[in-house]
Amino acid sequence: MIAALLVIGYGFYEVENGDPASGHKYIGMATLFIFFVIMPLFIWNRYSKKDLSGFTFNNSKMDNDDEDDDWDGPIQRN
Repeated sequence: MIAALLVIGYGFYEVENGDPASGHKYIGMATLFIFFVIMPLFIWNRYSKKDLSGFTFNNSKMDNDDEDDDWDGPIQRN
């Protein structure tokens, strides 16, 4: 992560003082590395050993629940 941030910083340095095209390439590659490599590894590491069953949608509970029938039709006013 630190290396990617350093590469981004170097990319901004290149944009200001050197070749803007190569600077933008450094910034883009480091950003892609952060979001497609580091972030998925972080998410997998944080949630690999947790019970996430409480966060999933369970259709069997919804089949027995008739509260959502209001949403299927127009509003009825008395």
